[in-house]
Amino acid sequence: MFILYILIICNLLQNMNGLEIKNVNYPECKNCKYYKPDSLFDYTSSLSKCKYFGKKDIISGKILYDYADLSRKDENKCGIEGKCFEQDTTVDLKFILFKLTNISPYLFIMIFWSYYLSYL
Repeated sequence: MFILYILIICNLLQNMNGLEIKNVNYPECKNCKYYKPDSLFDYTSSLSKCKYFGKKDIISGKILYDYADLSRKDENKCGIEGKCFEQDTTVDLKFILFKLTNISPYLFIMIFWSYYLSYL
């Protein structure tokens, strides 16, 4: 019985050494210049769009963009490898603005109030 436990533990340790993270070398959509967040600065939504793929409504002139996650799953479009990926140079600024817009209103009021009181 003891030998069986040792064999099971050895097997588990051997399998742990072979762990791989899939898709780690592929680019992320949120860093692409064609990535369009769902709302103004919402980078966490799966409803975000890809401005590279879409179709134009010929009556209204409005462009209907495809979802970014569906474009990455479709090999005829961007695919898992991110064939149409182009690095966005303003990504860092967008993330800073995203974090600033998601600050709790109470925290914002406290910061503003303490700033206001310091100049009285």
